[in-house]
Order: sequence, then structure tokens, then C-alpha cells
Amino acid sequence: MFAPEKITEDFVKMLLKYHDFKKMKPIEIAVHFNHPDELTLESINAITKLTNSPIKVYNQSVLLKGINDNPKILEDLFRKLHLLGVEIYALYHCDPVKGTKHFRTSIQKGIEMKKYFRGGSATGRINPAYIVDTQIGKVEIGVDSHIEKKEGEYVWIKTPYKLSTYKSVYPDFKLPEKQCKVDKQGYISIKYLDAK
Repeated sequence: MFAPEKITEDFVKMLLKYHDFKKMKPIEIAVHFNHPDELTLESINAITKLTNSPIKVYNQSVLLKGINDNPKILEDLFRKLHLLGVEIYALYHCDPVKGTKHFRTSIQKGIEMKKYFRGGSATGRINPAYIVDTQIGKVEIGVDSHIEKKEGEYVWIKTPYKLSTYKSVYPDFKLPEKQCKVDKQGYISIKYLDAK
């Protein structure tokens, strides 16, 4: 957690001024922990200030090669966060952006991690959604989307998105050229750079 000292009792009180349960306008805070070593005493104290209030806190982790691509490491992290009252929300696949190649692992590795958490090795309360950010939106691999085929260093991901849905919101919407295809039912598949 960056700058946990900023999460003071006064800061939490200020947030609670805008937390309105009756009007269904809650305050929720996303935290971003990738490894149990990040749970320092300072960050634990900051999280506890938030989770002891009505504010909901959820965690998003990124799957990082050589750092947390071992299910036991993530299980340790998720169990500790859960004990602090943090919802285990998402495990994101590391995006293919400049400077991250050494952190990227394969989508298959992410699927294996998801199977570990789904397969009874851990309680369902620490079973995050496994998300891949694509050019047309986030897809949850293994639930609403899947890998159709591998093509060199790319994979084709079948998404739950229909082209007609995009067009209904933005009639001039165009899919990224050569990166997408649409099946007979109108569902979009997208080409995504995988890693090893």
C-alpha cells in the first residue's frame, strides 16, 4: 500500500460523509496487493481503519511471473487479506505493455491458478475472478470467456460480448482490424498476445 500513513481516522470520517447506505451510494475502496510481503504493519493498520468502518475494501492483484505465480503465495496473501476484512475480487493477467515482458506469464498459467482456488484447495471466499484486459473490454477467463485456439505467440479469446451491443451504444463502433472476429451468433473473439 502506497502511503498508508494517509489513511487516518480523520480521513475515514471524511469518506463516511459521502457513504450513504439509504441512497445506495456506498464508498468502496480498491487496494492493490500482489504479494504477502506487502502486508506491512503500516498497511495492515491502514486497512483495519477502513474495514472497521462501513466502507467496503476489495483487492485486485496482478499475476506476476516469478513473484506471485505460485498458488501458495497468492493463497497466503488472500487468506491474510480476508482475515483483515478485505474482499478478494480479481486476479488480473499482466497486460502486454512496454516494460512488463519479464513479469508476464501465460494465460494457461493463470487458468491453472484459478483451478487451484476453485478446486477445493482454498475456501470460495478467497477465489478471485481471473480477468484479462483486452482491446474491447475485460473478460473473465473460464467463466464468461475461454481460449478458442493458440496461434503462434497469440491466443484467440472468445468473449461474452456481442458486436450488436457495442453498436447499440455507439453506432459507429469498429472492431480493431485483424484482431477480432465475430461468430454466427454475433459474439466477438479477440486476438491477444500471450506470454510464456
